[in-house]
Amino acid sequence: MLSLIKYGDDTQLFYAVDSLDSDSLNNLSALYPQNVIGFFAINRVSEYHTSGYGFVEQTDPLLGALLGVERDESFFIPRYVANRTVARLESTLEKRTRASEQDDGNVPKSEGETPNDVD
Repeated sequence: MLSLIKYGDDTQLFYAVDSLDSDSLNNLSALYPQNVIGFFAINRVSEYHTSGYGFVEQTDPLLGALLGVERDESFFIPRYVANRTVARLESTLEKRTRASEQDDGNVPKSEGETPNDVD
C-alpha cells in the first residue's frame, strides 16, 4: 500500500470507502492486520444516494440530474457524510485506546467491528 511506503510500516489506516465490497475490505484487513484499524462504508449512509459516483450533486450536476439528485448549494450530504466518517474514526480510536489501556498492549481490531458496520 502506498500509505505504508510513504508513512512507514507502523502507520495505522482507516478507510472511508464508497461501494467497496466487504470481501475486499476483509482482504485488506487480513493482509495488513497491524495497520488497518477500521472502515467506514459511506454508501451505507441512507441519505447518500449516489453510491459509486461520489457527491455528484456538487461535482457533476448533469450526472446528478441523471441519477435524480439536484445541486445542493448547502453541501449538506458531503458535510453529513464527512461528520459521520469522523465520528466513526474517533469512536474506533477511542475503543482502541481503552482496550490498550486495559490490556497488556495487545489491542484487538475493534470490538465487534466489521467492514459492514456504519455506526
